[in-house]
Amino acid sequence: MRAASRFEHQDAWTPLLAGAAYIRANPRFDSEERDRKLAVADLVRHFLEAAGTGGDLRPHLDSLTAFLSEPSWPYQLALPVRHFDWIKQWADADYALLARTLSAFLGAGESPEARFAAFVRAAEDLYPKGVTEATPASVLVFGSLLNFALAPADLPVVRPRWFVNLERLLGWEIADRGPIADRYENHLAFARELRRQLPGNLARDMLDVQDIVFLSEREEFWSSVAASENAAHRYIAGGARPDTYLAMCSSLGYEAPYLREWIEFHRLMGVERFFLYNNGDRQGQREVLAPYVEEGIVVLHDWPLFPPQLPAYEHCIEHYGDSSRWIVFLDADEFFFSPTGRPVSEMLAGYEGWPAVGVNIVHFMTSGHRTQQPGLVIENYTVATRHERTIKSIVNPLRVVTGSATAHNFRYDQGFAVDENEYPITGWQTIATSIARLRVNHYHTKSEEEFLEKRSTRQYADGGTPYPPLDLEALRQTEEIFGRHDQTIWRYLPALREVLGSSDGRPAKRVPAPG
Repeated sequence: MRAASRFEHQDAWTPLLAGAAYIRANPRFDSEERDRKLAVADLVRHFLEAAGTGGDLRPHLDSLTAFLSEPSWPYQLALPVRHFDWIKQWADADYALLARTLSAFLGAGESPEARFAAFVRAAEDLYPKGVTEATPASVLVFGSLLNFALAPADLPVVRPRWFVNLERLLGWEIADRGPIADRYENHLAFARELRRQLPGNLARDMLDVQDIVFLSEREEFWSSVAASENAAHRYIAGGARPDTYLAMCSSLGYEAPYLREWIEFHRLMGVERFFLYNNGDRQGQREVLAPYVEEGIVVLHDWPLFPPQLPAYEHCIEHYGDSSRWIVFLDADEFFFSPTGRPVSEMLAGYEGWPAVGVNIVHFMTSGHRTQQPGLVIENYTVATRHERTIKSIVNPLRVVTGSATAHNFRYDQGFAVDENEYPITGWQTIATSIARLRVNHYHTKSEEEFLEKRSTRQYADGGTPYPPLDLEALRQTEEIFGRHDQTIWRYLPALREVLGSSDGRPAKRVPAPG
């Protein structure tokens, strides 16, 4: 093993630095990434201190396992449970040896490399005692985690696959074979050299370096970050634009009384076409939509499939992806808007380098209404009970991987969806909610009367499973305890009232959203 002083592949630095700058620019970086790592370090230190005092280690290990196994973005310290199972076996086989080994980490006199090597020797002594032999990855993860807890600003947690990925890309000599202690020493030397060469504004200490290392698991993320500005520039500067900039796709439920409001509201937001899938023409939806179909605003499909939602989404991507720059996938009881007062279509121009934008949901309930109310949904229902990390997606349909649709997200040919702060989303939830620029209001219940009918006769549109029984008393208590008035969407009421003012039932002339 060498003591490398430089990296061989200098061409890899451009995307690496772009990715590092991207994650460090996130306004929630410290609270979501750094603070979580420091919380992990505290838990591990308590675990080590319990070993030093002869306390019961199992509760500490259970707490640590539960915390670290929470789903999270890859460069957080989310560690698979398998890396902890052998430690639990060790506690059962030779509790005293485990306690002595862990206590040794609290000694200040030895180097991190020496502490780790002693940990490996103790682990190897266990195998004849019936403990399942740990994989090198599990030993590296857990031993490095113990060192990390003592000096989180200086020592990384080693997830070997991710370290090896980045070492290979940067041209560092890889030591993924041979003694485990030598592998740890090489990974530690790599992390220290990386910290030395990264600009100080990107890597204040090893906590920041660790995030950059963990990005190597998702190399396509770097490429997407590095290329985003160029991709957006190419789209804006030239080339054939699709016929429609912003379209909407929905599998219709039982929303006929509110469909006209829903369509006209979203036209104010900049939606130009609606691809709607009519499952059984519930409540006479064809009649409500007929004027919009005639004008070419709505493309309506009879859609007898059940459950209807995911096949409808796939059909929309396949048949209309070439004609729409963005498609937002939304339910007919959800209203999508920008709290800034700007049309959503205008806001999306800033996200053209990404394959999709995930928008957080604000959940509204009955607002105390027992029966169906006349008037507008957005005016009648103003009590929100929660801000959800769940997203609805606005996608570049040409980037969607076929067959990947869910009710909330898709997979993409390269890169990730981002939230309104251009922070990556790898599933159907964000790490934290953010609704300053884009949001979805979900009017899930409307009145108690309507919600009771919905729960008694309907099924989920994405999977076909029945809704659970409704406990009205629990619903009322939830709204009383957690409900907060939220009238953010009301800034659009004057424009919406004007556009809905025609007396013949046809959509009135569209007016711009308020600025």
